[in-house]
Amino acid sequence: MLVRGLSVSKRPAQQFTAVIHMVTPLQSQISPVVKLILAVAKSRFCAQIVVLWNCEKPLPPRSKWPSTGVALAVVEGPTKKMSSRFFPHKVIRNDAVLSLDEDSVLSTNEVSSDPNW
Repeated sequence: MLVRGLSVSKRPAQQFTAVIHMVTPLQSQISPVVKLILAVAKSRFCAQIVVLWNCEKPLPPRSKWPSTGVALAVVEGPTKKMSSRFFPHKVIRNDAVLSLDEDSVLSTNEVSSDPNW
């Protein structure tokens, strides 16, 4: 099935893409968003993480982002609006999307519970 340029399968894989919406600059390796990225990346259901950079500050270099066991893409939003998180970004490879704010607090266990697709 094709929906507005996105391919949607009838039987989706049991993995998700986490989209994390950021509006404040990346301060350090101990910032809440880094902890969130690391917790989500440990989930066996996480296929990739997309950080949507909607901050007015310049995008930090790749070396400032944490290393993860899953693909981590940082993209700049087409607009600096909250609604840009719903834009169908081309880097998203999964039917299921977990949309998070940068200050979300989740443990790996919370993300890893069986989603019963």
